[in-house]
Amino acid sequence: MVFSFAKRQSRAVQTPGEAGTGHGSNARQQGSVEVRHAQYPQTSGVDMTKRYLVVYAKCKGSNFSGHAPDVPGCVSAGDTLEEMQVMMREALEFHLSGMLEDGEMIPEPTTTDVELKDEDFEDVEYFVVQKLEVKVPDHEQAGESVRAA
Repeated sequence: MVFSFAKRQSRAVQTPGEAGTGHGSNARQQGSVEVRHAQYPQTSGVDMTKRYLVVYAKCKGSNFSGHAPDVPGCVSAGDTLEEMQVMMREALEFHLSGMLEDGEMIPEPTTTDVELKDEDFEDVEYFVVQKLEVKVPDHEQAGESVRAA
């Protein structure tokens, strides 16, 4: 059994008359990112996120476990699927932050499908596969947390 996530393309197509004034006028009103960052140094101006494929397994007579194939060593567990999703997001964000603090590169989310074999179901009732959006720390934030320690 193979689960696959193909990249989606936008179906919305606008003619020039429908598109409005565009992003340029809004950007001029707000000012550049550099100007806003100078005014508000506690923010970076842009939140980086990545969407990692995650696999959740409902273990027979037990809880859920989860992992992201693109981030080896990052696993989590939860009593319900909803709790598992929250815990997995927190685990990924914590793991990625630790990688940056250790000088490692953040892995790109490249996995688009996962193959499940018959033996994978021995202790598992069912699997849930999804793309999970997580916040990715930037290098400045990671450096500041190391210096603060």
